[in-house]
Amino acid sequence: MLVTVPATLLQVGLRDGSAPWFHTNDSTYQIELAGALVRHGQTPYGHDYLGSGLERFYSRDGSLPPRSEHPQVALSHFAYFPGTALTAAAWSFVPSPFDDYRVLVLLATIGCFFAVLLFDAPLPWRLVVGAAIAANPLVVRGAWFGTADATSVLALLLAFGLLTRSRYVWAAVALAAAVLLKQFALVAVPFFVVMLLARGLPRSVLVRATAAFGAVLAAGILADTVSYGTGTYRILGYGLSAMLVNAGVIDDRYGAYPFSVVALVIWLPVTAWLVLTVFRSGRDWEAAAGFAVSILVLLFIARVFQTSYLVWPLAGIAVAFLLAEPGSRLSGRRAIPARRRGWRR
Repeated sequence: MLVTVPATLLQVGLRDGSAPWFHTNDSTYQIELAGALVRHGQTPYGHDYLGSGLERFYSRDGSLPPRSEHPQVALSHFAYFPGTALTAAAWSFVPSPFDDYRVLVLLATIGCFFAVLLFDAPLPWRLVVGAAIAANPLVVRGAWFGTADATSVLALLLAFGLLTRSRYVWAAVALAAAVLLKQFALVAVPFFVVMLLARGLPRSVLVRATAAFGAVLAAGILADTVSYGTGTYRILGYGLSAMLVNAGVIDDRYGAYPFSVVALVIWLPVTAWLVLTVFRSGRDWEAAAGFAVSILVLLFIARVFQTSYLVWPLAGIAVAFLLAEPGSRLSGRRAIPARRRGWRR
């Protein structure tokens, strides 16, 4: 709390004393605007954000920016999954200036520490890993700067933690919430499924968990946000797309990048191999490690690779560490005997 609360509240105060487009980030600012639209019964997707104040953020001095050959895509489309707009709409009822969405991100960041305590692992390791998750520089910067990954990471940690406590339906609900808050959480779904199957649960339990996941996920619309992130935004970061720009393969950062083809050729086979490996082993920690590798590969080949996105493989590594610790009752366990799988030892 000492490294997150003061910095975040300082930014909130500076913003409250100036203008809403100062001392903030365009992602959380647009999420707040989307929440206001939801409160008034409108959809944030396909909305024209010109005139909302968001355009003044991009001028850096609060003035109206001149017309550009490459206008900001965020001014004509909402980039995030529906959970962000829904939580922003609910959070807007908080008294000002604490209705700043970064305060919710701050609480989620602190909550990550307590979510780690939920895991079925030795307390000393939970304390260390919880501190590493909630107080690492990437997450701390996200709280005051305004990157909204922490809310989804919190839900993802809760999903894995509840699963280790055999609360399968609630774990599925938490995973669906994580997906609705950030599309990266989708990568965890196949590994989560393998962890459930490895327990040899009754079909009724699997059906209830699936129904809970589907019911929560049905509240969102996914198609627009996926196409936005993979095909319209300018190339950013240090991933494969930026390397191709620097190598001259792609003309500029607004050029076409075949993300779908690259994902089909690289990410999908890697993820399929990881899922199959985890299914064969039945080990929980390998599922979490597989998620970490899969999401890192996906981020590397994506059109945009922000350093803040590294909190996702970091979360996967943290969960794998907890589940692989020798004191954990689930580490190294093969829940499904080889004869039940139809394989020979």
